[in-house]
Amino acid sequence: MSYKISVKQFLEESRTGNIDYIDFSQKLSEEVQRLNKKFNFFRHISEIGRIKARPKLFGLPVSVKDNICTEGMVSSAGSKILEDYIPPFDATSVSRVKEYGGV
Repeated sequence: MSYKISVKQFLEESRTGNIDYIDFSQKLSEEVQRLNKKFNFFRHISEIGRIKARPKLFGLPVSVKDNICTEGMVSSAGSKILEDYIPPFDATSVSRVKEYGGV
């Protein structure tokens, strides 16, 4: 299975058990690192690690914009004054993604 699939395809394949999450996470991580070196669109890339299939989002990888608080990750909102701010909490949207099984 390719890591280059739509969200809909990812969720459908997850429901049917057709995704090798270890292989998927490794390939996705490598591709994100490669693209970020070229385009520099992520300020911080957390380790995807081993994706666990859980209901609703089934380990769907999600990127979060820099102006949304994510616990333990720099969230500067593009501001020089906040460039080193690391929030001690997740924004509601991030909490819900995690709650429903997204990574």
